[in-house]
Amino acid sequence: MPVLKCELQRLSSILDSLLILSRDQPIPNTPVDLAVIVGESLDRARALAADKPLVIHYQGPKTVLFRGDKALLGRLLDNLLENAVKYSQAGEIILQLEQAPNITRVRVTDQGEGVPSEHFAKLTTPFFRAKTRQGQGVGLGLSVVQHIAKAHAGTLDFENLEPTGFAVTVTFPRGDTSFDNVK
Repeated sequence: MPVLKCELQRLSSILDSLLILSRDQPIPNTPVDLAVIVGESLDRARALAADKPLVIHYQGPKTVLFRGDKALLGRLLDNLLENAVKYSQAGEIILQLEQAPNITRVRVTDQGEGVPSEHFAKLTTPFFRAKTRQGQGVGLGLSVVQHIAKAHAGTLDFENLEPTGFAVTVTFPRGDTSFDNVK
């Protein structure tokens, strides 16, 4: 039964990803606390990494007011952290959240083996997989991240780290910063 449950969850995740990629509609401009969404995603990532010698850290403020779609932003963060867990065997994963006057930036770094830089341009192409290890996904994670980032007027950047590791940075412009009744 556990195998069936895992397979159903995997298929559900694929279907959700395909639905996100197929939608082309305006994103709600709802006030959210991005730090709270980060905390929820970190909890899920820590549970996912429970069987690996990984430590997942957060660096950033306790509150980051932002406007967007809470569910989609959660999915963006989940996908970034799931990839970091998936491609890291040990070490640290760090999620950094920064808010400056004109931008909000999310950066996830890991100590995995990185990605050949010639693949960077293809990483957000649906179904492209730079890694060929069995069971490492279907190649939708970063295309969903790209889609959600663009829907929030954001950009996505990749970087190999030295001596090992990979970083994904999502940068969002900051518009209206008035947030009444943020929950």
